[in-house]
Amino acid sequence: AARLRRIELPYRVDGPVRVRLTVQARAGGGFAVSGELAVPLAAQCQRCLEWMVLPLQLPVAVVAVTAAQAAQLEDADWVALVDEKLQVSELVEDEVLLGCPLAPRHDTATCGPGAASATVTERKQPFARLADLLGRRNET
Repeated sequence: AARLRRIELPYRVDGPVRVRLTVQARAGGGFAVSGELAVPLAAQCQRCLEWMVLPLQLPVAVVAVTAAQAAQLEDADWVALVDEKLQVSELVEDEVLLGCPLAPRHDTATCGPGAASATVTERKQPFARLADLLGRRNET
């Protein structure tokens, strides 16, 4: 978990990370990397700013190749080899960041104080009478 330095607010790693990867040599060069990640994240809800549990179970299926080999790939997700070595911690960070929601939020019914009692009719509607006002202006 300490190696995942790019995981920042609104997220934090909240326990040990489990990484299971299989790396196999490819006929065209590079490696096929597959497996799964189990990352216990906590996320700060962007609606109420309270922390919530957001455990991620992520499949991994990428091709690790040099930049020259990547130009020949068509539809495969790929990661760059650095000095012909796979940077595992960077791969894990990338997959976790891609697996996180853009704006983590609780369910609407459970978010924030009094959320369960709020109803749609209680919302302020500042432009509700705008059509009436525009209609009157056009009549003159």
